Amino acid sequence: MKKELSETKVTIYPNPTKGVLKVDISGVEKFENAQISLYDLTGKLLQQWAGISQSNTIDLSERTPGMYIMQVAYNGKISSWKIIKE
Repeated sequence: MKKELSETKVTIYPNPTKGVLKVDISGVEKFENAQISLYDLTGKLLQQWAGISQSNTIDLSERTPGMYIMQVAYNGKISSWKIIKE
């Protein structure tokens, strides 16, 4: 019996960004309760994007330059990333 283990990989680019970020998630077949959340450094939720998939485009061009925290959540897993907006 052979069991395949898939590795999930989240890629966020370009970082630092001037506005538009790409969020690519590979190694996931099914996205349940999937969303991307953007927080400021105090932990305040600024924006959420639901219904994400393998390839996502996030527009931060209206945001003030600075550092943000982006959380990518799917299938009960959450990863956090520091995002720099130029």
